[in-house]
Amino acid sequence: MSAEPPLVTTVVDSCVPIDRSQLDRLLSIELGTSADTASSSTGPTHVHVRCVPAGIELNLQDALTRKGMVRVLSRDSFRDASSTRLLALAIAEFVVASWVELRLPQKVQPVPVGPPPSPVARQAAETKAAERVRAGAPAQDEDRTQIGVSGQLQAWSEQEGPMLGVGVRFVHVPLSSIAFSIGGDFAADQVEHALGYVVVRTGSVSIAALGRLELPPAAVLTGPGARLGIVQLAGNAYDPMSTDDFASEATYGGLFWLGRGEVYVIDDLALTLDLELGAVTLPVKGLVPERAAIAIDGVWLTVGLGLAIEL
Repeated sequence: MSAEPPLVTTVVDSCVPIDRSQLDRLLSIELGTSADTASSSTGPTHVHVRCVPAGIELNLQDALTRKGMVRVLSRDSFRDASSTRLLALAIAEFVVASWVELRLPQKVQPVPVGPPPSPVARQAAETKAAERVRAGAPAQDEDRTQIGVSGQLQAWSEQEGPMLGVGVRFVHVPLSSIAFSIGGDFAADQVEHALGYVVVRTGSVSIAALGRLELPPAAVLTGPGARLGIVQLAGNAYDPMSTDDFASEATYGGLFWLGRGEVYVIDDLALTLDLELGAVTLPVKGLVPERAAIAIDGVWLTVGLGLAIEL
């Protein structure tokens, strides 16, 4: 039967600008244990984060190792709530550094003070410390999923004018440096002709593998992808006696390179800019007398500006 992990409580003074709910979530993931900044009780491992003249102080009182430690961080790194992730990593590393001593031989451990910890709490702390020692580095960021909506301008080298559209994009970040994107894009245009007009509608899905660089409060993602879509043409005649209405559909596709910038305006909400440069491998051309109603061919550029929120 698995042991229940120890409870870590953290008190953060109001002078430290962080998102407390996100801090709880990040600490729970980093430490593999419950973490609480709102509890009135003190758990076996307790961290007090406060402002001191030298910077931001982490004061740890650990009933598992039966000792205390103090660390001071630079105040310049914690100017607003975007520093929550950095603080969570600092606290997690500080706590694990304490727990690592549980794995030292008894003869070199410092003389303990206070009552001994429960076997359940000690076992869970030792397990987490062993994992961190084997990894040799901080735990990776947690999985994150983001959904965003953007207004788009789509331009094709073989098309006479740009098309306006809207895009929906899911971005999954399994690691801080890697992301995957699944998108859906929709656009429409109306082409006038002497005999009538043609309504053009496009819809497509895309997938991309991205490298990610985090530059708080911003992030940059870039990488290759592929797109597959459908073009629908609907012709409407001004004079039904001179020509007939028509409707048709065709499939198009291509490969692209995506560049994406994100700037977080608040903790989970970001402004996004997508730049997609692609080459059509499955072209579509729709013709009416003397001109092309649609020509999805050659090179395309899509620019999207929108908002995204983490789920």
